[in-house]
Amino acid sequence: MSRAAKAEKRSPREAAVRVAAKRAVRVAFTNRMIGEAMVDAKKLRDHPLNWRTHPAEQREAMREVLESVGWVQKVVVNKRTGHIIDGHLRVEEARAKGEQVPVVYVDLTAAEERKMLALFDPIRQMAGVDKRRLREVIDGVEGDGAGLKSLMASLRASVGLREEVEGRPEVPFTEELLEEYQYVVAYCDNAVDWLQAQSVLELKEVKSLRSEGKFQQIGIGRVLKWSDMWTAALKAAKDQLGGKP
Repeated sequence: MSRAAKAEKRSPREAAVRVAAKRAVRVAFTNRMIGEAMVDAKKLRDHPLNWRTHPAEQREAMREVLESVGWVQKVVVNKRTGHIIDGHLRVEEARAKGEQVPVVYVDLTAAEERKMLALFDPIRQMAGVDKRRLREVIDGVEGDGAGLKSLMASLRASVGLREEVEGRPEVPFTEELLEEYQYVVAYCDNAVDWLQAQSVLELKEVKSLRSEGKFQQIGIGRVLKWSDMWTAALKAAKDQLGGKP
């Protein structure tokens, strides 16, 4: 059988696998880094399309790390354009103190520069999390600064780690959901509906057991037993909505 005939008999998936295998063999990783230098932060150019914003808490945390540890990563600058691709916040902090910045220069076209500007952070954020190891890392971080503490609390909350500290609010369920129970779950996806539900159903605000740092979940983590009061309250709510279900 000829090579062309064999190719026609392959399924689309088999063909795709063969193409990917050939590409993996022949494509080599190109080193686009062309130099390093210590540069006056005031001479570096922010990228005009930099889409990242830096809130006050992040700035404070970055400042504390730079002051307590120092430089451990170079700022990435495209030699062709002079634009910063990665490290804008570090450069801003260095400018404020009139310091030099460790820079690694790369050689990219305008299209490649835009691609890297878009993908630097998102690719890093695609990484998974080993919660056990992350907890060990966080527990070993030293520092009393407000910015660093806020950053650690945010990191814990983002991956669902509870902070084991005294005084953590204990808000147990008022009812246990058993298999033989009949129940309905209602949720609000906006603040207006939630405030109305609080008012009509006379709900008090409670802090969730999973709340950490500023990520306070209000009104979550409770199961309320049905009674005639709820029937009347829901009827009142329906009347307020003009009879809509």
